[in-house]
Amino acid sequence: MDMFSILKQECIQVGTESSNKTEILREIAKLAKKNPVLDNISEDFIFNALSERENIASTGFENGLAIPHCHLKEINDFVVGAIVVPEGIDFESHDGEKTDLLFFIIAPEKERDIHIRTLSTISRTLSFKGLKEELLKTTSPATFFEEFLRHIPDEVKPKGKFTKCFFNIASQDEEHFQAIIETLSSLSASVSIIEGKDINTYLDKTPLFASFWNTEDKDFHLLATGTINKKLVNELIRSIDSITGGLEEKSTTAITVQEVLVSIGSLKA
Repeated sequence: MDMFSILKQECIQVGTESSNKTEILREIAKLAKKNPVLDNISEDFIFNALSERENIASTGFENGLAIPHCHLKEINDFVVGAIVVPEGIDFESHDGEKTDLLFFIIAPEKERDIHIRTLSTISRTLSFKGLKEELLKTTSPATFFEEFLRHIPDEVKPKGKFTKCFFNIASQDEEHFQAIIETLSSLSASVSIIEGKDINTYLDKTPLFASFWNTEDKDFHLLATGTINKKLVNELIRSIDSITGGLEEKSTTAITVQEVLVSIGSLKA
């Protein structure tokens, strides 16, 4: 997946006359048609596919961001674009606030893994401090296009044979963990998630140690474990350090990485 090739300037729009969610989904369908990938697909067909996805759960997230998306079996490439809504619009966001920035993705049905990585890359890129605010200030598609792509992380799609590293990332912070999973997805890591409990949960029940530990249960404790391209390990650590506000300063996330002798196979997203 290469955001530099699938995000098209002609599919970026600054401003809208839409006043509700239905209208802006129709506007997205019209804007998406500017990409020749959709030459043989009607606006109504695109609109219906986006609407069906929204009926499952709103893609209006928090902090004014929405990423409406769908997949079509009739296409073989991705269509990605964006709309800036300066005044905001009700997109049934998770936090109940208006949405002022929408990215959209129309993906081939057979490319589910790349679809997920594209979602993760957009979300991860927008996590750069101040970037969303800068995008909202842009006055033309060209400026938006340049500003967004300038912050895209380096190409993370593994090519050919490469050395793998094994990692464990333990987290007691749900918000941080969700962002970590997005990062792992965008870095094409092969991952499994394991539910766990803090060791204090058990030590507290041991008479010898009972008085030393906080008896309050930690409701969230998950472990992400898997393999990743060795060349991306530094990017992984840097990203997690940024997400958590500093691994050395926090006590809710821990990561270990080691090179593996043999690693065969992969896991589907």
